[in-house]
Amino acid sequence: MAHKAVKIEPVEFMKHFFPLPSEKMPTDDKPLIPRWGASVFKDLKGAEKMAEKEVQRRFVAAIRNSNLAPGLSLAESQHCPDKGDISGQRVDSAFFPAGRTPDDGRPHWADQLVPVEFKIHTQSKDPFNDAPEGKLDADAGPRKEVRGQLIDYAERIFRYQHRTALFMLLVMGRRFRFLRWDRSGTIVTESVDYYENPQMLCEMLWCMSKLSKEELGCDPSATRINADDPLYASMDDVASPIDSDMDHSNRVLDEMPKEPYVFRYVRDMFRQSLAPEWPRYQLEIVDGSQKFRFLVGKPLFFATGMAGRGTRGYVAYDPDRKRFVWLKDAWRAHYELVDQEGTILRKLNADGVRNVPTVFCHGDILGQTTQTPTFWEMQNQRPKEPVPAVQPLGPPPAPFVVASSSSRTRVAEPRSLPSGSLGRKRSWHEMEEDTPLPGGPNAGGKKHPTWEDCPLRRHMHYRIVVEEVALPLKEFTSGRQLVSLIIDCVFAHKDAMEISQVIHRDISGGNILIFPRITSKNKVKVKLRGLLADWELSKPVSDKQGSPRARQPERTGTWQFMSVAVLCDMCKVVETSDELESFFYVLLYYSIRYLRSNCPDVGAFIEHLFDGYSQHDGEYMCGATKVALMKGLDRLTTVTGKAIKFQSKPLDDLFQELLAWFKAHYAVQAHKAWVEERSQPSPVFPPSLDAPEAEEDIDGDFDYDDVEIVTNPQREQEAPRTPTQREKGDAENVTSHKVMISALGAAQAAAGWKADRVDGDNVPDNYKPQYKVGRADTASETTVKRRKLESDLAIWRGGSSMVPKTPPPKKGATYF
Repeated sequence: MAHKAVKIEPVEFMKHFFPLPSEKMPTDDKPLIPRWGASVFKDLKGAEKMAEKEVQRRFVAAIRNSNLAPGLSLAESQHCPDKGDISGQRVDSAFFPAGRTPDDGRPHWADQLVPVEFKIHTQSKDPFNDAPEGKLDADAGPRKEVRGQLIDYAERIFRYQHRTALFMLLVMGRRFRFLRWDRSGTIVTESVDYYENPQMLCEMLWCMSKLSKEELGCDPSATRINADDPLYASMDDVASPIDSDMDHSNRVLDEMPKEPYVFRYVRDMFRQSLAPEWPRYQLEIVDGSQKFRFLVGKPLFFATGMAGRGTRGYVAYDPDRKRFVWLKDAWRAHYELVDQEGTILRKLNADGVRNVPTVFCHGDILGQTTQTPTFWEMQNQRPKEPVPAVQPLGPPPAPFVVASSSSRTRVAEPRSLPSGSLGRKRSWHEMEEDTPLPGGPNAGGKKHPTWEDCPLRRHMHYRIVVEEVALPLKEFTSGRQLVSLIIDCVFAHKDAMEISQVIHRDISGGNILIFPRITSKNKVKVKLRGLLADWELSKPVSDKQGSPRARQPERTGTWQFMSVAVLCDMCKVVETSDELESFFYVLLYYSIRYLRSNCPDVGAFIEHLFDGYSQHDGEYMCGATKVALMKGLDRLTTVTGKAIKFQSKPLDDLFQELLAWFKAHYAVQAHKAWVEERSQPSPVFPPSLDAPEAEEDIDGDFDYDDVEIVTNPQREQEAPRTPTQREKGDAENVTSHKVMISALGAAQAAAGWKADRVDGDNVPDNYKPQYKVGRADTASETTVKRRKLESDLAIWRGGSSMVPKTPPPKKGATYF
C-alpha cells in the first residue's frame, strides 16, 4: 500500500468524518462540545521520554478518567492474540462499544471499532512524513515497518468484519495522528502534540464517540448474527453431515439423483467455515427489485493487502431457498465502461457459453465507494482558467485555523470537491488521456497533477452469488485430469470470444476451478469439469467507444501467468495469443508444483520463472527467465539448465510442442517489429543546448603513435532471422483456440499417463525464497516479484483434500 496515502489537516478530517451531531446545534448558554482543561493529559507531559507501554498505560487511564469517548470503552489488547489466530497479531488497544468491552487482553478483531496503536516519541516510529516537500509515506526502514504493521492491523479487521472504512488512532509519545482506511488507500492527519493542544484530540474523540456504527465504517448491509439468534442455530443445523450427500469423484451412477442434491465437500466446507472464533453474518444483495439474504461464516479465501479489490469468497447458505451457493464480496474497479462481473456472466449464460459460473444474483452494495481518491483530487485540483477581467483586490482566503479555545470555533469552509468527483465515475478518457491544461501542458514551467495522475483506484462495493460451489484447481488428482480441466476452460474462453465477443484478460490458476457435473449422455455419471471464473477484468473484444486500450489506470492480470508480451508492454491490448500463453503457464505451474518430475528444487524454479521481474525506468517488466523460455529455449529446464522430465510422457510431449509454438510466435513478432522499425524515418534530435564548440576540438586528438587507426566499414543492424514456413505455421497455432484444444486433447487421449500426483505440494512449507521482495536498487537488475500465488489470494486451508494420498517415491527409485 506504499504511496497510497493522502494527508489532510486534523480540522479538515473532523469536518468530513467526525462532524458535530446533526440533531443538535451549539448555543451561547449551552456549548455543544464539552470543554476540557489542560490537565486532561497532565500525566503525559514527559511522554516523549517514556517507554511505549508506559505511554499506553497513562493514555488509556486519561481517556477513561475524563470519559473522552462516551459510549465507547478503550481496552488494552496487546497481551495475547485472539484464540485460533495463528498470525499472533495484536494491536495495543482498541475502542469497543460500552458494555461489550473485553477484559482478557486479546484484540478481538471481530468486535473492535477503532484500533489504537502506541509508539515511542521518535521520528523513526512515525510512518508518515509531514515535511512540505517529499512523499507522505516515509521511506526509512523502521518507519516503513511501522506502516506495514498498521496495514496488517487494518487488513485483519477488514477480514473479520464487513467494513466500508476503518478509523485508527496512532499515538507516538506526545503526538497523535488519526487515519482512515478504505480499499483505495489511507487518509492521514498531520501529527499534533496532544499535551500542548489537548482540545484537538479531546474534540476528535468526543465527536467520534457520537458516530453510528455505519459512520464508523461498519457495513449496514451486513448484519452480525449473535449466538442467541435463531439464524445462528439454523447454520449449525444445515452444516451437520447428511448421509444422502453425494461424493464428487468421477464415476458412473446407477440412476440420476433426485434434486436437490448436495455434494459432500460443499457441506463440509460450510461446516468448517463456522469456526467458533469467527463472526457470522447475514449479507444482503439487491438485484433489481429483489432483495436476497445469505448466511456466511469464515471466508474460504481472502485477498491479501488493504488497497485493492479485497475479494473474499464464501460458501454461503440461502435460508429462503434452502441451498448452498458461492458468494463473492469485493470492491470492484469503479470506472465508466467497466461492467459488473454479474452483468458479463449473465450475458455469457444467456449466450450458452460453456464451463462458466451461473449467476444467481448480484449488485452494488448501497452505493458504497472508496473516498480516498476524492481527497487526493481535492488536493490536486486543476488550476482554474485565468479570468480576463481584472479582479478587485481583497483579503486572502481564510486558512484552516485552530483557535486556542476550540478547534471548532474558526474553521474555513472545506474546499469544494472537483466537478464530478462524487456521484460520478471517471471515464477511461479522463483516467488515461493527458488532457491539455489551460496555458499548455507545462504552463508556468510545471505540469499540474490531473485526475489521470491519481495513483489511487476508485472502488465500488459489490457482491455476486453463483450457483456453483467449486474446488480450487490444486485439488486435481492427476496430470491427465489437469489437462482435461484446462481443455474445459479453453473451450469457455473460445465460446466467450466467438459467441459473446468478450475476452477474459486474467487467466490464472486461481480463476480455473473444479466443479462436478452430473451428465446423462450414454451413461449417468459424475464428471469433474473445469470452470473459468472471475470475469471482472474482462472486456469486449472490440470496444465501441474510443480506441482499444486499457480502461483502468493499472495493468490488469495475475503477474505469474501473464504473457511475456503483456509484461513487456503495459499498454498492450490483450489478444488470444496472450491468453493461450497464460493457459500454458497455468498448466506448467500446476504440473511442476503438484506432479512428479525430476526438478530438484521446485520452489526455485517457480521463483525464477513465475515471480521474476526486471525494472526499466522504474517500471516492472517481465523477468529474464520467462523471456528466455519464450524466446530462446527449446525445452523446459531447471534453474541449473537440466532438462525437466515429468513422470507422464504425454505431458513432456505436450510442453515441447506448445513451447515450440510460442517460441515461433515471438520470433515472427520480433521479425515483424524489425521490418516496421526499418520502414520508419530516422529520429530527429533537438538541437544541442550546449555552448558553441571551440575552434579546435582537443578531445578528437589521438596521440598514440604505436597503434595505427583503421577505419572500419559501418555495420548494419543485424536483422532477426527470417522465420521459416514451419515457424510461421507454428506461430499461427497460438492464435487459434481450436488448434490449442486439439493439442491438449491429443495429449489427454495419449497412452503413457501414470499416477503422477504427489501427496501434497512439491514446494515445502518451510521453503525460504532466495531473493528479497521489492524493487531493485538499480534499473534493469533482475530480481524477484514475489506475490501470494493462487491468484494473489491467501487460501484458507480448511477441510479435507480430494487429492489421493499417493506414497512418495522410494529412496533411490527413478521414473525416467
